[in-house]
Order: sequence, then structure tokens, then C-alpha cells
Amino acid sequence: MEVGSLIIGKINRIVPYGAFLEFDEGYRGLLHISEMSKKFIRDINRFAHVDDEIKVKVLEVDEEHKFLHVSLKQVPLNEKMLKRDGKLVEIKKNPIKTVDISKLQDKLDEWVDATLEENITDDEDKSHT
Repeated sequence: MEVGSLIIGKINRIVPYGAFLEFDEGYRGLLHISEMSKKFIRDINRFAHVDDEIKVKVLEVDEEHKFLHVSLKQVPLNEKMLKRDGKLVEIKKNPIKTVDISKLQDKLDEWVDATLEENITDDEDKSHT
């Protein structure tokens, strides 16, 4: 196995932090939840099922233990593949239930700026009294 290669694995166990897969040549591996999508995944079970076959990218190889760390989010969209019950399932741009926190991040920045301005104003008012 080579780092960077795209391979197909079969999910044999799902845990809260990811999915364990089996690969050819006796390799096993972990698809960590952080490597499934660029966005937050609320429930891994809505995406991955035991016995699904999925194409992933090899990130790290432990030859001694025949263990791989793999990524789905780093597989090009036109290369993504999921096979469930022997049938190919279309993987859309965002097949996973996600929460977009970018708007919250924008608001957080505004709130921090406003709080800092209030504290500066309060400090100035106190220094004049």
C-alpha cells in the first residue's frame, strides 16, 4: 500500500469516532470521522453502514501491523464511490448530514468585537470618574 493511493475498503465496524474497514492483502484501517467530510458530521450512522464498500485515500501506512489511516474527504468528487447492498450509491457533493457553522463564526467575531469595544468604553468611563 502506498500513501496517496485510492483504494476500496469494506466497512466492518462503526464507532462514534469513525469506521473501521478491511482492505485487500489483509490490511485493516480507520476512516476517522474528521476525514469523512469537511463539515461537521452529526451522526456517522446516517452516512456509513456495516458492509458498505467505499473508496478512500491512504494517508498513513503501518506495514508492521498492516493498518491504514484513510480519508474520504480527500478523494476527488469524481472518484468517490460507495457500494451498498451490491449497488452503487451516488455520492453527492454533500451526502452527509452536516451543520454549517460559518454564520455562527461570523456572529462570534461580531460579538467578540462588540464586547471588546464595550470593555474599552467602560474602562475609559471609569478612568474619567
